[in-house]
Amino acid sequence: MHYGFVKLPLVPVRAADNERSEMTTQLLFGEYVKIIDEQEKWLYIKNIRDGYQGWADRKMITGVPESIFLKSKQMKVTKVCTPYALIRNQVLDQSMLIPGGSLLYNLQDDVFKLHDETWTLMNVNCVLNSFNQTSDENTCRELLINTAMSYINVPYLWGGKSVLGIDCSGLVQTVYSIAGFSLPRDASQQAQHGTLVESLSDAVIGDLAFFGDTKGKITHVGILKNNTEVIHASGWVKVDRIDEYGIISSITGEYTHKLQTISRISSLEE
Repeated sequence: MHYGFVKLPLVPVRAADNERSEMTTQLLFGEYVKIIDEQEKWLYIKNIRDGYQGWADRKMITGVPESIFLKSKQMKVTKVCTPYALIRNQVLDQSMLIPGGSLLYNLQDDVFKLHDETWTLMNVNCVLNSFNQTSDENTCRELLINTAMSYINVPYLWGGKSVLGIDCSGLVQTVYSIAGFSLPRDASQQAQHGTLVESLSDAVIGDLAFFGDTKGKITHVGILKNNTEVIHASGWVKVDRIDEYGIISSITGEYTHKLQTISRISSLEE
C-alpha cells in the first residue's frame, strides 16, 4: 500500500502517532495521500494536494494501489463550494455530510463513483466544476469573498478545515481552493506566495493580509473584504476592521494582530 484515499468527511492529521497528539491539519473527503511510513495503528502520510505531512489513524485511510491513484488524476474533479454538502450511498442507503473543498470524481448530473461505490449528491448547487476556472478576475474575487463570508461564526479550531471548526490558514486555504487557487497549509508558507502589495490602500478585495509578532514571524492570516475590513478566524470566523498597523477588534476596539505584509495571489491551479 503506497497511497491512500479519504472517504470519510474529515480525517485528523496529528504531529505524532497517538490520539492525544496535536492535530495539525485535516484531510477532506476525496483527497489522496502518499503513505511514507507505517506503524501498527498509524500511517505517516503526505497530502497530495498541498504536500502537508503528519500521522493519520490507519482505520481512517482507505489504502489504494498506485494505479488507482494515477487513474484518479485523469478524472474530472468537481469541488464542493459550500461549507457542507449532503451525499447519499445508493447501495447502503446511507447519507453523509462532507465539508467544503471536498473532491468528487467524474460527477455526472448528481451521481459520482467512489471506487466501487455509487453516491448521489443531494444538491447540485453545492459544487463547482473543474476547479471553477473562472473567466475574469473580478468574478473570482467576488467568489473568494462570498465563500469566506459563508464561514462567518464558524468556531476556531487549531488544525481545522471545516464548518465545524477552522483555523486562520485553514480558512484561507479552503476558501482559495474553492475559488481555484492552490495554496499551502500554514500562514507562514502562504506568505511566501503571490505578489507583494505595498500598502493597504493599494490592496483589492481578496488579497491576503499577514500578521506577526515583533520579530516579524508570520502567525496569522486573513482575507481582505475591502481596504478597511478583514475576514479572519480568531476565536471564530469574523469581520474586523483593519488599518496600516493591524486588526482592530470590533468588540473591544483594541489592536489584536500586527500587520506584516499583504499578498495578491493570481496564479490558478492547473
